[in-house]
Amino acid sequence: MLSVTPHLIDLNPSGASSPTDFVHVGSTTFFAAEDATYGRELWKTDGTAQGTSLVKDIRPGSASSDPGELVDLNGTLFFVADDGVNGRELWKSDGTAEGTVLIRDIFPGTFTNGDGTYPNASDPQDLVNLNGTLFFTADDGASGREFWKSDGTEAGTVLVKDLFPGTYPYYDNGNYEGERPNASGPDKLTAVDGQLFFIARDETHGTELWKSDGTEAGTALVKDIYEGTDDGLSQSDWLKNVDGTLFFTAAEALNGRELWKSDGTAAGTVMVKDISPGGHWYDEYIDGIWVTGYTPDSSSPQEPVNVSGMLFFSADNCVNGRELWKSDGTAAGTVMVKDVFPGSVYDPSSSSDVPNSSSPQHLTEVGGTALH
Repeated sequence: MLSVTPHLIDLNPSGASSPTDFVHVGSTTFFAAEDATYGRELWKTDGTAQGTSLVKDIRPGSASSDPGELVDLNGTLFFVADDGVNGRELWKSDGTAEGTVLIRDIFPGTFTNGDGTYPNASDPQDLVNLNGTLFFTADDGASGREFWKSDGTEAGTVLVKDLFPGTYPYYDNGNYEGERPNASGPDKLTAVDGQLFFIARDETHGTELWKSDGTEAGTALVKDIYEGTDDGLSQSDWLKNVDGTLFFTAAEALNGRELWKSDGTAAGTVMVKDISPGGHWYDEYIDGIWVTGYTPDSSSPQEPVNVSGMLFFSADNCVNGRELWKSDGTAAGTVMVKDVFPGSVYDPSSSSDVPNSSSPQHLTEVGGTALH
């Protein structure tokens, strides 16, 4: 714990400033905060009241630019904000008002709805620093939400690769409104040993695990885990770097949603362990006929945290309920830590006993220990 005496820095005497998104860049800490005069804008601090100030009123007046996704890139702050003219786009700051500037209006122009005319917005998300280059996702209006990178210049802020090219017909209340671009929707950008892994969708494989070295040629599908167009991963799945190994959750037809790992190759992308083996058959009446099917049980790992090179997480093995587990990346080394809430309880909906669950939440590493 920090051995300093906490003291209040009141940024908004008339109400709550709600500071968030603290990022250290050199000796300065940047954050987003709100006051009655400027709205929610970009601030900086050196930890003292005298050294805490607004960086720039990006959206002049009391309206808010709402800075977010703050990232340190080579000593410069990169972030996302809306200046009211260009929509929500990519910005950078050196800590001065003059040095806080829009990098590129990725989705220029405006759109009109029943309420008025507004600027388009590429809405950059998932900002990640990899080897001194900023990677993120954005929607330029032509390619849908895809994978982008930036070196901090307008010319150097470019689409890496359109993973899901083409368009689809868009209908509003049954009326054809034209073609819209397909979008791979990259998500959960995670750096591991000089590569970025992420979840994305294309027409052939559904939503699966992808990787990139920052070039178009080096951006590719890692493995079609759930073969065909079915989704092996979803936007609710997670990716976690544990000392150079990527752990993640994925689903396939035989074993359900379980713990996986990857070294970036198809052969090295494997299920770590079927924590909840087995499944159940079902009969369902659909469109006038009885349909028989099989659903594999899923442990659905959640709450991943790296503790001294060991992955800790919560999982449900369908015997002990949702409890705390750990893994070293091997099947033998993937074990329940403890059944904190043993026993079972009667479930009226299934007319059977179901195991109790301690349901660990908010797993956090502190001093080499997993807290929850």
